[in-house]
Amino acid sequence: MLFPTAEFVIFFLLAFAGGWLLCPGRTSWRLFMLAASYVFYAFFDVRFAVGAAAVTLVGWLLLLGVGRGRRSWLGAVLATLSIAAHLGLLAYFKYAGFFVGTVVTALGAVGVHLPWGVGEIVLPVGLSFLAFRGIAAAVDVYRGDAEAPGVLDYAVFTMFFPYVAAGPVVRLGEIVPQLQERRDPRNVMAAQAFLLIAGGLAKKMLVADYLARTIVDGVFATPALYSPVETLAGILGYSVQIYCDFSGYTDMAIGIALLLGIKLPQNFAQPYSAASLQRFWRKWHITLSNFLRDYLYIPLGGNRKGHARTYVNLVVTMVLGGLWHGAGWAFVIWGLLHGLGQAAERLYKEYRGPDARPMFAPLAWLLTFGFVTFAWVFFRADSVSGAFAVLGRLFAFGSLGTVRVPWPVWALIALTIGVQFVPEDWRERARATFGRIQPAWQGLALAAVIFVVSVLGPEGPAAFIYSGF
Repeated sequence: MLFPTAEFVIFFLLAFAGGWLLCPGRTSWRLFMLAASYVFYAFFDVRFAVGAAAVTLVGWLLLLGVGRGRRSWLGAVLATLSIAAHLGLLAYFKYAGFFVGTVVTALGAVGVHLPWGVGEIVLPVGLSFLAFRGIAAAVDVYRGDAEAPGVLDYAVFTMFFPYVAAGPVVRLGEIVPQLQERRDPRNVMAAQAFLLIAGGLAKKMLVADYLARTIVDGVFATPALYSPVETLAGILGYSVQIYCDFSGYTDMAIGIALLLGIKLPQNFAQPYSAASLQRFWRKWHITLSNFLRDYLYIPLGGNRKGHARTYVNLVVTMVLGGLWHGAGWAFVIWGLLHGLGQAAERLYKEYRGPDARPMFAPLAWLLTFGFVTFAWVFFRADSVSGAFAVLGRLFAFGSLGTVRVPWPVWALIALTIGVQFVPEDWRERARATFGRIQPAWQGLALAAVIFVVSVLGPEGPAAFIYSGF
């Protein structure tokens, strides 16, 4: 069930009404929200819901043991077992075919032919986010950063429908205390929620889906048919598409959760305004960046074990982050590029010293945006050879041909990048102004956005990019 559909609107109205009526009862509210979340997840596939229930129960039992054996050998063993169980899920559903295929291909290259293979494996929606929530919970409880919650709180934390399909990556300490609060049905952050939902809907339907349908999908499917200028539009268009698609989803998820009385963490902060890769990753998919930092980069040693080890830790973290996104060498290369880029950036700063003048800001931004956009080609392409085929068309000057890029494509690319530089205080003033409008007019404004999207947007929304991770 996708957010921008009539089915979800009906589902959410029922979920909101039930949640609003049950606000005074904390247990009844959580039971109702858990049931609604499983109904939502079962719309993708009933088998997913059954599997998620089993994973949740096993995860909670292990977490309970971790909490009781905190800082002891038993707690460490149970935390390790929980992490291994969640990683095992990912290894099977996401990487079994990739690793077996790689081994068979490598052995075949040296004359050893094995009849191994993996049948078609259906990847449950949002599996990676489910696994990350379980891993973070085990580590946080073992470290003492969070308490092991009751089974009902843990189940809602695991399956809460606004973020179950594509994040953001939330942690126990961010969600469980909110679940235990008594809600006031008269205190709903409607203005902020309406803005987020309307903005996310416009990003997804009017920008991301339009660019995908008009230029991006064609360029990456059959690059030989496109001229260098069209290819450039497709590459830039994908940079905008993935931002509007993913940030649009998280905006809607955060807005929907707010209407239900839950505050989710921010996940994007104008990432394409960053003038360095380090800043980019502090602004892009913030909850994943924080997860990789806290549960991978720092445990590897972070920057505490010398310069050389720091560079290695950066590269390893980003390569594993790339592999998390998908089982393919193109994702590995995407992660490797970002790891090497950040290592080079850090080396450059250390070479220049703390008193050196910073790089000319527009040049620093251009280099950062160009690097990120180049790396996105590997993220989007079906294979490494497909990525190089797309990049190669940028230099096919003998086939300039007729440029068939509609002007709205260039306009949406420029507009999306341009609004990244709008100061945050301007955004805050706009939100405050909207918040002072009567709720009825706020709802009417949201309805107007929905109407415009229904008229100008595609006939049906495409699946969100990150729901496949």
